[in-house]
Amino acid sequence: MIKSDIPQFIEVDEKVLRKKCSNKLLVWMPTAIFKIVGCSKDYFMTDCLIAPTIKSSLARLLLTRKVNRKIKLQINPPMINAKIYNHIACDSDAFIKDLKSLYDSVISKHEEEGGWSQYIEPSRLALAHVISPIKWILGPMENLKGALSKSVLRSMIQDMLHALCIDRDDVGISEWIKAYVLIAIDEENEQTYLVIGKKIIESSVYARFIFRTPEIRNLIMG
Repeated sequence: MIKSDIPQFIEVDEKVLRKKCSNKLLVWMPTAIFKIVGCSKDYFMTDCLIAPTIKSSLARLLLTRKVNRKIKLQINPPMINAKIYNHIACDSDAFIKDLKSLYDSVISKHEEEGGWSQYIEPSRLALAHVISPIKWILGPMENLKGALSKSVLRSMIQDMLHALCIDRDDVGISEWIKAYVLIAIDEENEQTYLVIGKKIIESSVYARFIFRTPEIRNLIMG
């Protein structure tokens, strides 16, 4: 990865983009790529628009995912028609503060405003393995049909935070690189896709926030 103070663009394969996303709305979504000190050798990517806009520490967690450590960044975006949004509250201190706050609320059993269950609905548990920073935490549960208790949801969130070492007093970020990831939005079917290199990755969690949160829907889709 090329380190720069200027936000960089996650590389996309333009041939794949033209073939699979020609009829979709394209958006450069502000993100950050980071690594956690002494916690994992993996790199993660987190949101720098949705979570701070709706002021949700839970959204910050749900929109964090692993990325390939060999992910390629470039200073200039490819020549495509895609809107670019500004980064908001996009620094490592804000990220740690948000997740520490969420961890404290989970431990104290105080649910943040808006509720956790609205983000992990029984009918949409297929998004679980997309949400989780490490897939095995929620992946096997994706086909469950019944409602989950708040204690189970709380345990899931706590496990995800533990995977990011947020429960450690000395947790810190060793690298923090502002970036943009290309999102392809299928408005008709209410689906979203991350475009990373040659991969088109469906993201139910981005769809959940873009299509079901009025403030974000209006921001992204006007």
